[in-house]
Amino acid sequence: MNAVCERFNRTIQEQFVDYHEELLFTDLATFNEPLAD
Repeated sequence: MNAVCERFNRTIQEQFVDYHEELLFTDLATFNEPLAD
């Protein structure tokens, strides 16, 4: 079960990064806020 949860979390994080990739390089603080929630 833990492996399934870990894969789900990874997928969500990767999709978030793909969608907000520009912020990753221009405004790291703003990028991190919703990811940490």
